[in-house]
Amino acid sequence: MSYLKFLNLAQAIRSLPSFPSMDSCEEVLLNTLARKWDAGQQVTVVEAMNMLPDTSPSTVHRRLKTLRKKKFIALEGDQIVGARPIFLRRARRANTQGMQSVLND
Repeated sequence: MSYLKFLNLAQAIRSLPSFPSMDSCEEVLLNTLARKWDAGQQVTVVEAMNMLPDTSPSTVHRRLKTLRKKKFIALEGDQIVGARPIFLRRARRANTQGMQSVLND
């Protein structure tokens, strides 16, 4: 697939009425998480907060909340403060087969 075709498909997906808008920080964060997940790595909230060197951890944390609200990511693990780490995982929207089939054509 050519890069231009990829860009056109990505724009077509973004313009769907059911696809929530994302700012550039959310997009970079979700792309970074997707690469980690694709490599089989688990990512904690704290690790994610430090993944973008040009963005403050508090900003990343706010974007994690918005990505969760938009159902792109989900939390996994014990959510009690001070307990085991809380891991991020793909949410249903990020695993949508429709998006995969569009990108694989």
